[in-house]
Amino acid sequence: MLAVCAANSAAGQSSDQPAAMLVFPYVVADSGRGVDTVIQLSNTDTAAADVSCFFEDDTQHCSNSQNACSSAADCSGGAACLPSFQVVFFKVRLTARQPLGWRASQGLAQVPLPGQGAIPSVPEDPFVGSLRCIKTDAQDIPAPDNVLTGDSTIEQFQPGLLNATRYGAIGLQATGTSTSGPDVLVIGGDSPEYASCPFIVSFSHFFEGALEPVSNSSRVETTLVVVPCGVDLEHNRSPLTTVQLDVTNEYGQHMAGQTFTVNGQYVARLSAIDSVLFDVGLQGTLTGHTTLNGEGTDPLGNGVLALVVETHRQIEGPERSASRNVQVQGALATPDLIVGRQCRGDCNSDRVVSIDEIVQLVNIGFAAATVDTCANGDRNADGEITIDEIVASVNSILDGCPPPL
Repeated sequence: MLAVCAANSAAGQSSDQPAAMLVFPYVVADSGRGVDTVIQLSNTDTAAADVSCFFEDDTQHCSNSQNACSSAADCSGGAACLPSFQVVFFKVRLTARQPLGWRASQGLAQVPLPGQGAIPSVPEDPFVGSLRCIKTDAQDIPAPDNVLTGDSTIEQFQPGLLNATRYGAIGLQATGTSTSGPDVLVIGGDSPEYASCPFIVSFSHFFEGALEPVSNSSRVETTLVVVPCGVDLEHNRSPLTTVQLDVTNEYGQHMAGQTFTVNGQYVARLSAIDSVLFDVGLQGTLTGHTTLNGEGTDPLGNGVLALVVETHRQIEGPERSASRNVQVQGALATPDLIVGRQCRGDCNSDRVVSIDEIVQLVNIGFAAATVDTCANGDRNADGEITIDEIVASVNSILDGCPPPL
């Protein structure tokens, strides 16, 4: 049995209310195991909605090959299983009240008319990662319209059996204010554009290896999925966040667990996080309650979103599926940032590069002006404007600026 736990409503974050930003924290496609993810994205508005989305590919690979892996045990020759991160963008236009569904492994060649756009398949097989979708305007600029809902169903085809598990996408509602340009989206903090990520995430669970007490027919395993709230799309980087775990058993005994590092999506069995803390035999109780929160100094922030997958390994008979929510408490005091793709040489942040702005960059290069007059042109943030940076800005005139998301 698989049970998926998605975040419930708190401080403008919801899995069942329309929002301006949706996060699907766990998207999996693996033809070798018969696993795929069905994604549904819906526009609840009476007007058409433009939506910019991006898959975050967190599939790990062996250091001596491009083979996908989940641990070093999957790699030959003593090779390491290394994290990786890449982003795949797409955009669609949904008509009024339009739902849209597709399989992660297949994508969608054409959004049904009169909608517009296409959806790529996930970039590799096997794939594990996440998906974010953000409401934009016709110019691909983020718009504060809370009109998007979504859900995801993870399907596993086994001989004579389909195991399907559904969870609602986590929505972050827009506040209706804009505190930065379209290149940077501010989640939470003192001047938020989107509702804050939670201060604490908590969930109840069986301890690892527990015998399910009602039927006594299955052993319970729990997998934790964590994704950071922020991301840097310009530099293809996910924030580095430390997550602290605290566990309480049925006797009320409170224990601080190990910390672990999230750099992109984090997926692990509870027993792999701490084999002692989550062991049913050592705890002496069937169930417990765990809280987690992110910590760190990454400029992209330290907020996290979480999902819990509970698997019941049947001793006899077929597997079954169910779902329930985790709890979220409070709001982070500090913001999380989504840094979009920059328009190089766009000194006044209007997403258009002019000849005057190229001249301004040349003047900075010859020390006739300071770099802070066009910081956007300083691609590597070294305080100087070089020839290659001027060329990149000229390309922004020739090719146009990329959408920020």
